[in-house]
Amino acid sequence: MSDSYETAHDIEARLNRLCGDATSDIVDSKAELSADVPICDDESIMADPGVKQHIVRSQSTDPSSSADTLTGSFRCRFEPSQNLYVLHVPIYPPMKSEPEVDAICDQDSVVARTTQAKRFGLRIELKRSSDSSQSESVLVEVTASSI
Repeated sequence: MSDSYETAHDIEARLNRLCGDATSDIVDSKAELSADVPICDDESIMADPGVKQHIVRSQSTDPSSSADTLTGSFRCRFEPSQNLYVLHVPIYPPMKSEPEVDAICDQDSVVARTTQAKRFGLRIELKRSSDSSQSESVLVEVTASSI
């Protein structure tokens, strides 16, 4: 058994625990998946400090709508004396039009501002207003929607 397999197995086991699945076995085929598998919610996944990002891309199932939505959570770390953090979010495949973007931080001392929203990616600036002599971890929730 190689080290890379063990690492992948450890990661899979940790994600299974976060999603509420008590088993740590890796699913070897799609046939083993069932409706009984718990749906992971974003908060439980991001509760693990080792998870740096979680992105979900969805499209409307309504044939009359072509709505395309990307939702993501990103853990960003400010180093001491760093007041600006630039978050780049790639979008692939590109959306059909430039998206409307909402970005919210979990810390009141950090403001998120979308400085560029293109079909192929986002640029979001996080600006810290509090004491910058200490490092700080911030959770950013991003939603990008294209119609």
